[in-house]
Amino acid sequence: MLERATAAAIGPGISRDVFQIAAMGRAVEWAGTEHPCVIDASALANLDDEYFADEDLGPNVLLTPHYGELRRVMTNTGHEDLREVLDRDPATAVEQLAARLNVTVLLKGPSTIIAAPQGPTVVHRVHAPGLATAGSGDVLTGIIGALAAVDPQAPMWRTAALGVRLHAEAAKRLDPYACGAFGAGELLSTVAPTR
Repeated sequence: MLERATAAAIGPGISRDVFQIAAMGRAVEWAGTEHPCVIDASALANLDDEYFADEDLGPNVLLTPHYGELRRVMTNTGHEDLREVLDRDPATAVEQLAARLNVTVLLKGPSTIIAAPQGPTVVHRVHAPGLATAGSGDVLTGIIGALAAVDPQAPMWRTAALGVRLHAEAAKRLDPYACGAFGAGELLSTVAPTR
């Protein structure tokens, strides 16, 4: 199936299912240094240093953890030293992990940080407490994956930044007073092009 794809988005819903983990491995191998691939949610828990030792990955691969998932990724990939940096200076920690793993990293949060090896660091701040809702990150993964499929040659950091903006704009349209009272399904139905 991947031979016809232009991008992959993996993670939401795979848990510890051995068949899903095997499919994840094939998708990451397929992505390599050429194809866009977004790795989120359960897939992040299955990443370890072997993925980065065995696979020749590049900045076209995007990891999209929240704070707790990023700490786990740092531990699982042998970069525990960055956990202390993360506590003090999240942007520096994200930049260093991106450089060490040779992938793009997007740390989700009120200030979303995107860093790519030899690329810029982008910080997107938004007051949208509803984006902390379960499933909201899965919506972001889908948005970025779809954007990457439409323009697979675009730098992943730029695609991720556009996806974060679309995600935030949808939240603002849905919840203009930042009450945080919406679910992922409502968020998905509100995603629309932005100026």
